[in-house]
Amino acid sequence: TIAHGLAGMETNRAAGLAEPDGRVWIGTAKGVSLYDPAADNAPLRGPTVQVLSLDANGRTVPADRPVRLGPHDNTLIFHFRAISFIGEEAVRFRVRLEGFDEDWLPEQELPQRSMRYTNLPPGDYRMTAQVIDANGSVSDIARSEAITVPTAPLNSPWVRALVLVAVIGAVFAVVSALVQARYARKLEVVVRERTEELMKTERELAKGQRLEALGVLAGGIAHDFNNILQVILGGASLLEANGELHGRDRSLVREVKAAGKRAQTLTEQLLTFSEGGHPVRQPSSIADFIEGAVNFALSGSNVRGVVELDDDLWVVDIDPGQITRVLDNLLINARQAMPDGGRVFVRAENVMHPPAPVGSTGRHVLVEVEDEGEGIPEANLGRIFDPFFSTKSSGTGLGLAVAHSVVEKHGGRLLVKSVPGQGTTFRIFLPASDVAVVQDADSPQSAAERGGRVLVMDDDNSVRTALLNMLAGLGYETTGTDDGERAIELYRDAMERGAPFDVVIMDLTVPGGCGGREAIRRLRVLDPDVRAIVVSGYSNDPVLARYREEGFRGFLGKPFAMDRLAETMESVLREPASGGR
Repeated sequence: TIAHGLAGMETNRAAGLAEPDGRVWIGTAKGVSLYDPAADNAPLRGPTVQVLSLDANGRTVPADRPVRLGPHDNTLIFHFRAISFIGEEAVRFRVRLEGFDEDWLPEQELPQRSMRYTNLPPGDYRMTAQVIDANGSVSDIARSEAITVPTAPLNSPWVRALVLVAVIGAVFAVVSALVQARYARKLEVVVRERTEELMKTERELAKGQRLEALGVLAGGIAHDFNNILQVILGGASLLEANGELHGRDRSLVREVKAAGKRAQTLTEQLLTFSEGGHPVRQPSSIADFIEGAVNFALSGSNVRGVVELDDDLWVVDIDPGQITRVLDNLLINARQAMPDGGRVFVRAENVMHPPAPVGSTGRHVLVEVEDEGEGIPEANLGRIFDPFFSTKSSGTGLGLAVAHSVVEKHGGRLLVKSVPGQGTTFRIFLPASDVAVVQDADSPQSAAERGGRVLVMDDDNSVRTALLNMLAGLGYETTGTDDGERAIELYRDAMERGAPFDVVIMDLTVPGGCGGREAIRRLRVLDPDVRAIVVSGYSNDPVLARYREEGFRGFLGKPFAMDRLAETMESVLREPASGGR
């Protein structure tokens, strides 16, 4: 049979001749075939496939030459022939009509050896086919010649164009006058909208440039300026703790300390816009800060605060100092908006589905600050968060800009609603945290009672001296150095002597030397339980926001006073060692 490679489909069993060597001559309707047993071990030839013809509108067309069909011949049936020396009935076809199928169709057996396509759009096509035999052998790709299905005359582009031109011509005569009038009005609206968009873009660009310039300025001066403030605040704190100062001398010291803190606040406001202004977050209850902020901002004024807090407010992951500053700024603005007195309502509640302008979903804590002032003019409402924008002669123009930047860096949103003559409401949306607030354990001993040995590393001699004096005033035994390399040597020597340091305080940045970030990595190799505190003149350095990931137990942003130093030292010393010393 054809399946076994014979020349004809019909044979005469009586018309056969066997030779002594085993070869057999077989007569067929189309000639003589020879069976040679020596060829049985030869590798079988792989399968082959051929695209024979196609049927279109009742007529059959050979596939071995190009064909152009009629515009309505869009239903085609393709016929194939496959030859395989093993299991010809089990061959599988892969077909693809180029120009219609994006990829090969899934393998299929095609018992009728044909494939049907209907509703083909006008275009040029070419049928391709492959077969796979039972052994998984794949044939070469067979292709038909080009097949063209032309576009029907009424569907051709030029006919459509003529019809479209006729319709347009008929309609144009009727509506031309109306179109011209509408066009004039629409053009006026478009010009006005485009002008507003360009002006808004120009304002945003200018705002971005101001923020960038402010960030560069703040980052450039922060380190040196905060080092100077550290010496001032440190010295003032030591003098204030001196029990021998009385009267006017003690009052002067307090004024110096207060001035240093005001300078610190201004630096922190500027740093809010720099790239390093990342919040140092911790799980906190916003309710813990609201009462204090209201009392501080409204103290001594004729404005009364009304606080309304929901029970069981969700915990928020915030930088307490930065969020307190946001509340202070909003409350001070509210107080200044009511020179003749009034009320400020401060509300806090849990919100499961914040409004669309917040830009995020899920659990949030909403804090509202509402005043009874004159409101904000609509012309100024879009600029109140711009740096240096202020309508007050004594204002810096940074309060609301700082508040907006801080809330954004916490992943929240600060929104404002104001009606002239009816007051202003600021709404702070802060994402809720899944972490509970950690309460500090009571300390059985004060710093002075506990004592301890502290190693201080800072490249600035004045800052280092001030810090050593502050620690001595708190009852600690101190050693100082100006470089991380030397700090590592001193720490190793102390361990070998059996008198290790209890705490290491290191400046984060040492120009041209080994700073705290590199030193802590090497110290943790020496002592995995090292208790280290990182100090930085860039008080909002991003490393401070992840100081524990860097290996530190605590952080201090310069400048800081003795109370902040004492609090941090006690907190670090209360922490248990990870592996025991």
